[in-house]
Amino acid sequence: MNTSNGQTTVDGLSRTAKNKAMQAKNAVQDMESRMADTAGEISQNLAERVQMLSEQLQQVSTQVKHQAIAAKDKTSETVSKHPFYSIGAATLLGLGIGMLMGRRKS
Repeated sequence: MNTSNGQTTVDGLSRTAKNKAMQAKNAVQDMESRMADTAGEISQNLAERVQMLSEQLQQVSTQVKHQAIAAKDKTSETVSKHPFYSIGAATLLGLGIGMLMGRRKS
């Protein structure tokens, strides 16, 4: 009878261990599933942000291009209207840069 009772206890512990192992396995599978879902959401959010930033960069690039063209046109117009002032300003600028560069070498 003692052997039978001991065997019952061992069988009960074995079933309990198997149940706990199955619960742990299910918990791990659930966690893996949740992690995969979370990784998918993060990936999707990241892709959306990259797309949004790409569009914003394109808009900024277009604005800078238009501003550069406007500045070029305004400069060309000013030089055409006042060629001697433009030559004088360029000469003074060149002299100033030359003097600054000369000081650095000394």
